[in-house]
Amino acid sequence: MKLLRAPLVVVGLLLTAIGFGNVYTGRTKTAEYEQLLSTRTAESEPQRRPQATQLEPHLRTTLLRSLAGRRDPFSVARAKLDFYRVVYSGGRLLMLLGAFCAIAGIIHFWYRETRTTPSFASQ
Repeated sequence: MKLLRAPLVVVGLLLTAIGFGNVYTGRTKTAEYEQLLSTRTAESEPQRRPQATQLEPHLRTTLLRSLAGRRDPFSVARAKLDFYRVVYSGGRLLMLLGAFCAIAGIIHFWYRETRTTPSFASQ
């Protein structure tokens, strides 16, 4: 087929295929991480010690922990969820761009083919 030799059509089909792969991956992984985050429960905070002698080291460690940043066991899962949401939206954008390129290539190919006249018709 001559149509598949048009560069804009080929680029459009490739972009559409890559975009479809990104949409599929983004959708499945997003669902996986959303399910993972919904099933896990947050860990409970450690219990405070009632004795004053044991309170000082505990207070010191809690203050230093707050300065160092809180360790959230779900932060990695949330980061991956956000990443796969970006992959999903990027895939949709690639599919749209690919469809636009393919349609523009088809229209350009059709226009070029209809405007060229065969050489035997002019004689």
